[in-house]
Amino acid sequence: MPTFIKIGRQDYNKSGYTSKGYVISRLGRKVTAQWGRIIKKKGKYYWAGYNLAVKKTRLFPSIKEAERFKAERITRRNKERYKRLPSESRI
Repeated sequence: MPTFIKIGRQDYNKSGYTSKGYVISRLGRKVTAQWGRIIKKKGKYYWAGYNLAVKKTRLFPSIKEAERFKAERITRRNKERYKRLPSESRI
């Protein structure tokens, strides 16, 4: 389950700072993505805020399309300069 974080300067935010998390997983034809604000406490990451994270699930006609969608989302996070957490780390 790939987990990505983005922490750092964001000029268009009022505070000038951002901390975001993104998690994507696939089970058969179903792909689930979860994203939102994160905070870091004692070396661990947690979802922040009242509503925690947004969670969306999509069902695809085939496993191949689900794999392609997941790969596309991972590529997009890399282009947006998210950092990938080690596989044992979770939000």
